[in-house]
Amino acid sequence: MLKGQEASIKMRANNIKKYMDWEIKVQLTYSNGQKWQDTISGIGFVEPIGDNLNETLRECKDVLEQKIYSEFDHIYPGMEAKIISCKVKYIPFSNARKRAERLFKEGKLEKEIAEHFGLNLKYLDNQVD
Repeated sequence: MLKGQEASIKMRANNIKKYMDWEIKVQLTYSNGQKWQDTISGIGFVEPIGDNLNETLRECKDVLEQKIYSEFDHIYPGMEAKIISCKVKYIPFSNARKRAERLFKEGKLEKEIAEHFGLNLKYLDNQVD
């Protein structure tokens, strides 16, 4: 293979979005000491950081954890939120698309992600389950 072709293929591969599935288990502590746990999950996409996909996953995990802490702090001021576990893994596009459709139907998909997958109400109305 010519070096130019090899570089071109590598550049295209680096520009491809990677789809990920994530799940975070959170424990909330009320001001009276009562504790409550919940699991939050979703999908997303990311452009890899260089050639290191594991580094990209670590970065995504950090961002998700920060987002969860800020969301809970905003929604439940004065409550203590503790992340028990945070799992992030890559999934194939077809799995991500199916999951996005399901979450969209349930009203649990962020607008940016729905738009990325081309999901809208007209599209879903034409689908047969």
